[in-house]
Amino acid sequence: MASNYQNPEGWDEIQSFASPSEYQRFLLWIQSAIDEEALTEIPVQRRYGPSEMFDERWFAAPSGQRWRLVAPEPPFLGVFLMLESAVGNDDIVT
Repeated sequence: MASNYQNPEGWDEIQSFASPSEYQRFLLWIQSAIDEEALTEIPVQRRYGPSEMFDERWFAAPSGQRWRLVAPEPPFLGVFLMLESAVGNDDIVT
């Protein structure tokens, strides 16, 4: 993950976190991005999976890109994924 908060187009998706400590470091990175106004937390509009048990947060960048962060819940390893930016369509970009 690039440390340049102002360029979300250069951010990479995370398909799984390698460890709990990697996820904790990523949370610190996210908080820094929020503090620098590179991200704003927004309401979750559609859950990642059918379970309400996942700790899920969504973020919007000034560019309009939206991102989904889902915390690890073993055996699920968590994700950080870009969401479709079209208004009204919250599917993951594939």
